[in-house]
Amino acid sequence: MSSNLFRNEFLNQSSTEEEDFDQQTSEGSEYKSNEEIQQDNDDEQMEASSSYKNTIPFRLNKEQRIWIYDQCVISKFQYNNLQIKKIQNEFKKEFCLKESPASTTIQRLYNKFQETGSVLDNLKGVVGRKTVRTEEKINKVKQYMVENPKTSVRDASKKLKTNTRTLHRILKIDLKLCPYKIQIMHKIPKDVYQKRNAFCIKVQEMVESGRLDPNLIFFTDEAYFTLEGYVNKQNYRIWGSEPPKEFAEAPLHSRKIQVWCAVYSGGVSQPFFYEENENCNGPRYLQVIKDFFEYADGMDAIDDHWWMQDGAPPHRTGEVFNQIQKYYGERVMALNYTKYYEKLHNKKDVLCLDWPPYSPDLNACDYFLWGYLKDKVYAEKIRDIEHLKKRITDEINNIPTGMLRRVVSNFLTRIKVVADQEGGHCQHILTKKN
Repeated sequence: MSSNLFRNEFLNQSSTEEEDFDQQTSEGSEYKSNEEIQQDNDDEQMEASSSYKNTIPFRLNKEQRIWIYDQCVISKFQYNNLQIKKIQNEFKKEFCLKESPASTTIQRLYNKFQETGSVLDNLKGVVGRKTVRTEEKINKVKQYMVENPKTSVRDASKKLKTNTRTLHRILKIDLKLCPYKIQIMHKIPKDVYQKRNAFCIKVQEMVESGRLDPNLIFFTDEAYFTLEGYVNKQNYRIWGSEPPKEFAEAPLHSRKIQVWCAVYSGGVSQPFFYEENENCNGPRYLQVIKDFFEYADGMDAIDDHWWMQDGAPPHRTGEVFNQIQKYYGERVMALNYTKYYEKLHNKKDVLCLDWPPYSPDLNACDYFLWGYLKDKVYAEKIRDIEHLKKRITDEINNIPTGMLRRVVSNFLTRIKVVADQEGGHCQHILTKKN
C-alpha cells in the first residue's frame, strides 16, 4: 500500500515537471543559468523598490492639515478605520490627488491639535523644551524687587539663585519693569526750602489775582559755549575687527564765550556776547542789560512786562538795581531787590519778589534754553568763535513761538510742584514716563 502511494506521488511530480518543461519549450524559452536567475531577482527587487518610493507619503501643507482636522471634527473622530478611510477618499477628491495621507498621519494631526492647538510642526530645537520662567519663580522675583528696588541684577541673581539672563527676561518681559537711572540734581540747603516754598506760593496767589501774567516775564541768564563743544564717548563708535588706532583730541582749556539771553512767551531776545574767555562782572553785566533795555524799549517790551534774574553777585550791585528800577519799577523778580525797592521808595507791600537762591529749576533759561541751544548748535562742527556766534544766533531765531508758550506754561507747573514739595526739587516729578 505504501509503495503504491510513493509511486503515485513520484508519477505526479514527474508529470508536473514534464508539463512545465513542455510549456517553456512551447514558448521558445530555454533553461537559464544561475547567473541569469540572480540577475532576474535583482531586477525584480529594484522594480519593487522603485514602486515603494513612489508610494512614500508626501509632506502636507498647512491648508491640507487644516482640512484633515476639520474632517475629523465633522466625523466626530474616534480612531475608527472606516472614518479614516472616508477621510482619505475625500482628501483625494478635494485636492485632486492620487494618494492620501496614511492613517497614522491623520491620527497624529488630530492628537497634535488636541494637545497644542496647532496642526503645524514644532520648531526645530524647541520640542520638549520647558521654560524655567515658571509662575512661582516670577512671583518670587517680583516680591524680591518690591522689597529691594535699588538692587542690581547681578546681586539679585545671586540672592535668588537664578541665571542672570533668565532674571533679565523675567524683569523685562514678564514683569515689564525698566531700569531707571537716578537723577543727579543740585543740592538745596535746608534754609532755602522755606524761601523757595514762600516764593512759589506768592507767585500762585499773584497769578490767580491777576497781578502777575507769566507770559510777560523776561527770564534772563548767562551760559558758556565752548568752541569744541562736548564729545559724548557713548555715541562715538568705530566698528572693526580690531581696536582702531584713532583718537579724538580735546584741549585742556577750551576757548569759550559767555552768552546772555532773555526769554519770554513771545520769543527770545538777540544774544548778547561777552568777549572770548571773559567772565561776567558787575560793570560788564550792567552794560549788557542797558543794551537789552534799549532793544526791548524799541519793541514795546517794557510796559507791563516783568524782569527776572538770579542771585549771582554781579546781578545785585547798586548800579544794576538802579538801571532795572528805571525801566521795570516794582515788576521785578530778583534776589535782594525787594529790600532795595522798599528802601528807595520808603513803602511796604510792593509787587516785586525776591528770587529764591538755588533755583535754576524755575528759570526758563536753565530748564529749557541752554540745553536746547547746545543740542542744536553743536549738531554742526564749529570752526571758530565767529562761526559759534553765528550758529547761536541762527538757532535762537529758529525757535518756534509755540514752543516758548509751552515753556512758560511749564514754569507754572514747576511753581505748583515746588510748592507741593514745600520747596523741594521738582525735576524728578516732572520727568515724562517712557
